[in-house]
Amino acid sequence: MLITETALQHVQISNETDEGSLWLEFQSGNKAAYSFIYEQYSNNLYNYGMQMVRNNHLVEDAIQDLFVNLWRCRKNLTPVKSIKFYLLTCLRREIIKKIKKENKFIRDNRACDQKSFQFRTSVEDEIIEEEVSVEKKEKLDHVLQRLSKRQREIIYLKFYEDLSYPQIAEHLGLDLKYTYNVASRAFGLIRKHFVSAFCCFLFLFNS
Repeated sequence: MLITETALQHVQISNETDEGSLWLEFQSGNKAAYSFIYEQYSNNLYNYGMQMVRNNHLVEDAIQDLFVNLWRCRKNLTPVKSIKFYLLTCLRREIIKKIKKENKFIRDNRACDQKSFQFRTSVEDEIIEEEVSVEKKEKLDHVLQRLSKRQREIIYLKFYEDLSYPQIAEHLGLDLKYTYNVASRAFGLIRKHFVSAFCCFLFLFNS
């Protein structure tokens, strides 16, 4: 079965379906549930992957391998509370594994490159084009690039993927207190260098 197949053959699954029940349906071999999970979260996975590494072929391969392995090992998987959180974590591991194979893996086993997490997603561009001038966008971009890669990743997961700080800490293998501190320093840096950019930033993620 192609993982992009969208026909729901045996059960009616909606966005309101309880994630625990959906996961159990998938584990039981329900291909409609499997297809629904792919359709529901593939865009999130692709956007996150492209923030990690600017290589669309690598990201697409990683997502493909993730779902192939997911189906193959479904009976041995543990229950999940958040499917998106689980998939993001799996994708991160898959991408890092592929980068290692390509000999592009860098020193600390965490980052992919210092240019990752640049906050240039289509959602951001649409909002900024409508609500913020080009000049403000440039200033905002400049301030965001002052953040470390780790700070940008935490902010991305928090505001774009709507993960909680405990989830982010688990996802990145970090101490929870350290995660809070990194996020706090990131917001402090934004306030320090450009207060109006911080206002734009808050507007961007609370719209």
